[in-house]
Amino acid sequence: LQNALTTAQNNGQDDVIYLAAGVYSGGFSYEAGINEDYSLTIKAESEVTANQVILDGKGVQTVLCLKDHHYHPNGHFVIKGISIQNGYGWETGGIDVYRNYGSITITNNMISGCVGAEGGGIYAESDGGSVIITNNIITKNRADWGGGIECGSGSGPVLIANNTIIDNTAGSGGGVGVENDANPINFYNNIIWGNEPDDIYLESGQVSCNGYNNNYHNLSGTWTNSGANIDADPLFVNPAAHDYHLSANSPCIDKGTADAPELPETDFERDPRIINGTVDIGADEYRSNSVSVKPMPWLHLLLGE
Repeated sequence: LQNALTTAQNNGQDDVIYLAAGVYSGGFSYEAGINEDYSLTIKAESEVTANQVILDGKGVQTVLCLKDHHYHPNGHFVIKGISIQNGYGWETGGIDVYRNYGSITITNNMISGCVGAEGGGIYAESDGGSVIITNNIITKNRADWGGGIECGSGSGPVLIANNTIIDNTAGSGGGVGVENDANPINFYNNIIWGNEPDDIYLESGQVSCNGYNNNYHNLSGTWTNSGANIDADPLFVNPAAHDYHLSANSPCIDKGTADAPELPETDFERDPRIINGTVDIGADEYRSNSVSVKPMPWLHLLLGE
């Protein structure tokens, strides 16, 4: 993986790095060259699921660090369908992504057991482009600020949608910490639950920080605009065993909004995103046919249990 990232830094083309099933140990980094105005996508091979592609920081380094400090309007970062675990960094433990321009998309990943000062699981910032974080399961990460996710601080528009962000800890922003920012930050259809000391921390001063159809319990700060949020136990199938599928009685079923921008077509497990006419809250879309529901015993492995 590192060889591929190093090659992609200056090869003058859009790059897609497909990851085969396996455990990739270490810290992986990419720094775009001055003329590298191209996109970089890192994703699991077709038919390979996130639990089968594991990037493991072994508790000593940031797992995946992607940087582009140049003006590259055609440049984009995409991280899709992989597992990030056991990262440790002075800044960010799991995924640390910065662009001076261009978009960032982080989708369908599992991020767990990572530790950092700012953004235990994810730190994402694009000064001149959008940040989109969707369909991820983010659990058991910790940081001084933003245990699950830290965003803002110069970013363009930020969308956090249909994620399951649970059991993360921080000094502030246990689930998500949002820094003072001059661009809109939008939360849609997320389960942000059981994080300490709060699920969401909104620093004052945003031009717009909006929350619609989320399930959370503790909010520090004030939404600019909000609606249809709920505060209820999401009733996962078996959270003690890290099975975060929605149970049949979950209050999150059919309580999302299809008006969310960039609404994914599929859920975390590539099942249809909308079943029964209305999108669910969280990374998993509930399916009444129990035979089709995939168990999550692999989360034990990812969390080192």
